[in-house]
Amino acid sequence: MSESDLNALIALIEADGELLVHLVGDGHTDLVELRTPIDFSVAGEAEHDLSPLYLHSVEFWDVRVYFRRAGQWWELRWSPGHVLLEPSNSKLHQPDRFTFHTKLDGAGLGLRGPGHSCAWDRGGAWEATGTDWADTLIPVPPGENVLQLMKIAGGPALLTREGDVVRARTTEAARTVVEFAGPLVPHHELPWVAVQRSPHLVEIIDVATGAVLHRVSTA
Repeated sequence: MSESDLNALIALIEADGELLVHLVGDGHTDLVELRTPIDFSVAGEAEHDLSPLYLHSVEFWDVRVYFRRAGQWWELRWSPGHVLLEPSNSKLHQPDRFTFHTKLDGAGLGLRGPGHSCAWDRGGAWEATGTDWADTLIPVPPGENVLQLMKIAGGPALLTREGDVVRARTTEAARTVVEFAGPLVPHHELPWVAVQRSPHLVEIIDVATGAVLHRVSTA
């Protein structure tokens, strides 16, 4: 049963030593049944990473929440008789076309980009395919982690990270987008990336130009 008609604010919180789903608003979801003991501080994690939650609740028996902790994605899900909390094996975590649907990529060997585009790791290069461009190989040196497939100037580009350096790579060139040691989150459709400059300041950066498009303060 789809729960796309739910009108609510949903967050993961810590209460009495447990991680649980908290809902404020109208409607009911089985997500609120997800709760499990934890040995880390949610408030402490939030100071370093304000990545969004991604929800999956298409069927009553398949209820999941994806969130970031300690620099990687985790999955909180219902399993018959108990609740599981474990690292996600997917590299991609994006909103799908409908509320409560999440795009994943299995074992993390590929990325989905805007529209119907995708990219696959071919070893030393990624092959980007899409309806707006011919199949394209984009070289990626060893040591760079590929974060996202984007569309820039009508063609494919990969957002990569090596240490503090975040780059935009095309088949012909690479340019530094930002040098930043903290958390960042790519937009799932537009060539933008959000960087968390401090616990209370997030900047939206244009990957194509490096320009700061917007600043959001939560202080």
